[in-house]
Amino acid sequence: MDENKYNDLTNPEENENKDFEALNEESLETQAEIEQEQEQTEENDNHRPAVSKKKRKKMPVLLRMLIIFLVSALLAVLIIFGFKDIYGLEFSSIEEKDVYIERGSSSAQIAQTLYESDIIDLPLLFRVYCKFGDTEGFQYGYHTFSKNMSYADITKELKRLVKKDDVVEITVIEGWNLYDIAKELKEKGVISDINEFTKAVERMAVEYEFIKDVPANKYRYYKYEGYFYPDKYEFYVGTDDYEGIAKKFFANFVKHMDSEIKDAVKNSEYSFDEILTIASLIQAEAGNVNHMGRVSSVFHNRLNSTMFPNLQSDVTINYVERAIKPSIAYEYQELYDAYNTYKRQGLMPGPICNPTKEAIRAALFPDKTNYYYFVTDNTGKYYYSTTYAQHLKNCNTAQRVNASLED
Repeated sequence: MDENKYNDLTNPEENENKDFEALNEESLETQAEIEQEQEQTEENDNHRPAVSKKKRKKMPVLLRMLIIFLVSALLAVLIIFGFKDIYGLEFSSIEEKDVYIERGSSSAQIAQTLYESDIIDLPLLFRVYCKFGDTEGFQYGYHTFSKNMSYADITKELKRLVKKDDVVEITVIEGWNLYDIAKELKEKGVISDINEFTKAVERMAVEYEFIKDVPANKYRYYKYEGYFYPDKYEFYVGTDDYEGIAKKFFANFVKHMDSEIKDAVKNSEYSFDEILTIASLIQAEAGNVNHMGRVSSVFHNRLNSTMFPNLQSDVTINYVERAIKPSIAYEYQELYDAYNTYKRQGLMPGPICNPTKEAIRAALFPDKTNYYYFVTDNTGKYYYSTTYAQHLKNCNTAQRVNASLED
């Protein structure tokens, strides 16, 4: 047996004392280490930069002060602009304008019209003013406003009876082109110069839905052809407010583009302007609504076929002769050819007339046929065919009908 072990067994008290001393020493060492760590931690804390509690307290306060300042400044600006708009404190502009208020316009529509005419700056505030003010008896027609008029003066003017004799009604016939419309406006005394009107419309920056996306094309003769919706309109005689007249047409156009048309355009392979171009062909070729779907099928079948790259529609040649040549002072064969669907392939640079909603729907939802040709006689009867041979027979039939009508 090991001697040390024997000693351990024979002297238990001595061994216990030794173990206690060892444990005590170990405890002291541990205590010393803990105290040393605490001293080190305190020393580190003393040398740590004082970021501190002050900054953490000050940042939210500064941020709140900044937000309060910005909100106060914004409210002050709104109050100043609102006060200025309500009381018409625009001393730099006293120019008077004739603004047309549509029959049956709501206060929201009147506010928008005044805003677009640069009479007021805050249409929402004007609507609120009208809601709590006396707005009974607003009169439609042309009213005279200026930028420095207060809301009270504006509402007073809106109640003033205006001369209805100064307002004329213009009826835009389905299939009219812009030149036709300009001639009618001049004949009724609304504008004084056809070319000045069409040029002013050409230069306009339009923000209306659909119309703002009209593509640029150097061969497009009238940029906004197709967007002057066929309908009845009232205009002030002798106004010569070319842009105001055009905006009235555009607003009516957008109003007629319902959700069905908008959704169909999204699902179409064509852009809205291309659909409108097809619709103009349908409108010019099919005055009868009952034939629009079938006429549309002929154009769609040709557009989707490699065998018939040309649309071959006579109405495109008529557009060159009736709308372009009378308003142009020189020969421009490239422009003429761009609209001639016997020479060019595919669609023209733009619409050739102003179609109705029915024609636009027909362009979006053509009938399902295998026709590539059609012809009409003077009684308004349509003859459709798939082959050129059938088309020639139909043409002969139509000519015989026309000849019999002359006898």
